[in-house]
Amino acid sequence: MNRVEEKAAAPGPQAATQTWVETTSAPSAGGVRTGPMRQARRALWALPWAAALTVLTGCAQMAQLPEMVMASTKKAVERNLGAGGAGGAAGDPKLPDNYMPLWDSEIKDIFVRHPRSSNATTFPRVVVTVEDAPAWHGQITPPGGTDAPPGPGCWRFRAKVWTDAKTSRTAKPFHLCNYDRSRPPPAIDRYAFEQWAGMRVRADLIPTSGDVRNEGPDRPFTAVPRSVNWLSHTNAALGAVAAITGISVADGDPRLWFNLDLGSRP
Repeated sequence: MNRVEEKAAAPGPQAATQTWVETTSAPSAGGVRTGPMRQARRALWALPWAAALTVLTGCAQMAQLPEMVMASTKKAVERNLGAGGAGGAAGDPKLPDNYMPLWDSEIKDIFVRHPRSSNATTFPRVVVTVEDAPAWHGQITPPGGTDAPPGPGCWRFRAKVWTDAKTSRTAKPFHLCNYDRSRPPPAIDRYAFEQWAGMRVRADLIPTSGDVRNEGPDRPFTAVPRSVNWLSHTNAALGAVAAITGISVADGDPRLWFNLDLGSRP
């Protein structure tokens, strides 16, 4: 039993020693005893070939690595998208009529295209109004926990873009649906966004309408209505919209604000 285990050992100095100990007293196939020095030389001669075989085996596995990664990624994507494909998983609601995803909206990267070079830069201004939201939009996400929503849901927004104090245009309505998994929602620093959202704008930076929320051109005191809880799902959705515009919340850029137009809904 010991001899089988020793012969099955991986090539190496220890395996060579085991072979030498085993064969010093055993005759060779031709009936001649094999000396310890000859066996040691044979074992050592075999080591470089064993090492080369190991390297070649590793290279063959490395050559297969891209295919392995692609296969693993494909399986992960399929799990995330579900049977419903890019639009959502099986059992998800149908996407809204005239659906326009957030990342295809007219206001995407608007502040990247028009950066704020100084405090004197106050245009373009963008006001985004929430026209529809899931029934659970006001629910609170647990502090330090996940923002995972309780179910599928969509927000619908409209946006008005002011290019100067007298000229504006209304962008086509767009949506943020958490079951459209064709691409992930844009990320934003939640802490920086919350600070920016609740910051009272300075009147010397941009004309303000005070506590009266409107669609411009003057901006209200705060970028987000005080009725929106900072830990709510809607606040997270507004953060995604802010991120898609390219607004610099860390620098306190005041050219974007939000309104809610949900009728009597809470």
